[in-house]
Amino acid sequence: ERLQDRDVSWLCSPRRIHQRTGAPRTVTGGDADDTVAHHDAWLLGEWQVLRCEPPLEIQPGTRMHFRVPDELDYTIPAAERTLMTTLRWRLEGAGLRTEHPDGSNPVSVGLSVSDEGILTFDFDGPRAWFVRAS
Repeated sequence: ERLQDRDVSWLCSPRRIHQRTGAPRTVTGGDADDTVAHHDAWLLGEWQVLRCEPPLEIQPGTRMHFRVPDELDYTIPAAERTLMTTLRWRLEGAGLRTEHPDGSNPVSVGLSVSDEGILTFDFDGPRAWFVRAS
């Protein structure tokens, strides 16, 4: 089932990002059009939820796959089927912004990564932690 028609504002939206890398890097996904230059090459790849604080209700096994140039696959395991939506993502100032491919439902949340590589989303108080998927 696709989530394109649902409100997914709770999925991910950053307002501030604590970057742990220095100079901007260019990441190429294979095509000339798939080039992204920013400080967040560390964000690319697949992340899996570790835990979240109430009132967030992020299901165990939920995954986010950040790809170049700007696609984010968000997958939620459910009892009867897996739900998936593809969003667009980008760094905007000190935050991560996500939205549907048509530009609707823009969301921004706080984002940081620890020295241990744990990704933290801050939803105006409640937080969710993600680790690299294995």
